[in-house]
Amino acid sequence: MVKTNEYVFKNIESQLLEVAGMVIKPDLVLVEGKIKHLISYVDTSGVVRRHEVVQPFSRQLLITGVIPGHTVKVDVEVQNTAKAAIISVFASAEDELGIIGIKAEEFMQEAPTPADLVAPVSVKEQDKEQDKEPEIKGPDWEAEYAQRLELAKQDLENQLRKDYLREIEVERSLLQAEMEKELSRRWKQQFSAYQTRYGFRSNVEFGSA
Repeated sequence: MVKTNEYVFKNIESQLLEVAGMVIKPDLVLVEGKIKHLISYVDTSGVVRRHEVVQPFSRQLLITGVIPGHTVKVDVEVQNTAKAAIISVFASAEDELGIIGIKAEEFMQEAPTPADLVAPVSVKEQDKEQDKEPEIKGPDWEAEYAQRLELAKQDLENQLRKDYLREIEVERSLLQAEMEKELSRRWKQQFSAYQTRYGFRSNVEFGSA
């Protein structure tokens, strides 16, 4: 088996997986879809290998007279070349009265190269690390929020406890005053009855020393 230092691209088979179209603003239609590429190549050991790759595509088509809400129908044809796929898009927009406009466009979508498909994992990870932006850690908002919430809860509990004790003290003072008033009233009644019964008079005034 012949070994080489390069990957040899053999052919590509492309097919449409999905497509959809919609009016994104007056006179403009967006077409989006996915193409599956089956790539065949010869590796450095001379072995024929095949890889499947799914690539998205999108095109904006100008169709005069369309507005959001109009129905868009899309047909797509895919032609295979040696290293790419030629995608032909046919879009039509219509309303309840009929077709408003038709637009056709053709473009090429290149498939990944064999070298991209079989790049060593270590190289891919190294590229990711190089491309990755340094992570900037901000404050721990959740922990700070939980701490503030706990402090607010404790403050509320302390305030409620103080208000409760204050209300109890006020009620106790009022009750004591009522009891003293009632005892004084009863004592006066009893003393007045005693004076009436025994004809006793006194210059003593209640409530004075």
